[in-house]
Amino acid sequence: MDFDPLKPATEQQHRLIHCTSGTFTGSQCNWRVKEKEAFPIVVACDKLDYLLLRPKPFRIYCDHRNLIHIFAPHESVKKHVKGKLLRWAMKLMNYRYVVEHVPGEHNVWVDMISRWARNHIPTLKRLRTTRAAPAADSQPVSALRPLDDDHFEWPTLDKLREAQARHSPPVDCVRTDDNLLV
Repeated sequence: MDFDPLKPATEQQHRLIHCTSGTFTGSQCNWRVKEKEAFPIVVACDKLDYLLLRPKPFRIYCDHRNLIHIFAPHESVKKHVKGKLLRWAMKLMNYRYVVEHVPGEHNVWVDMISRWARNHIPTLKRLRTTRAAPAADSQPVSALRPLDDDHFEWPTLDKLREAQARHSPPVDCVRTDDNLLV
């Protein structure tokens, strides 16, 4: 599974080997967008140096076009921002990498992960409330995380057949012995 430079990133074979997340805290919340986009790259390279310090370059895919140029700040960047970006660029000098832009609408993995994080219903429930608020059970459950719904039930074969009967089957589907489309 080697990288093919003639194919766009969205048509390459990818394997997720590590997934991490974080939250900006304190003064990080006041950073400009370009700093917030660059910082996770520096953190990821630092955490995954055992995989990324190698002779062959690795690729960083992002939906923020400015990241291609972000580690070479120009004169219009404010002095304190330039210093921070330069420090981060110096941290990355040991790595061989290429930053590639993937438009947001094609960057489905990042979009899916961010939706999971944003739509996740907290497991901690309020014990006491001082004003009327909707109950935790009335909150909508994300379609991406149906198993988080306390009332989730796996559909029976009959329910699957009913649901499939309401719609036209895709062209490449076949029926099983149980009369289900696969």
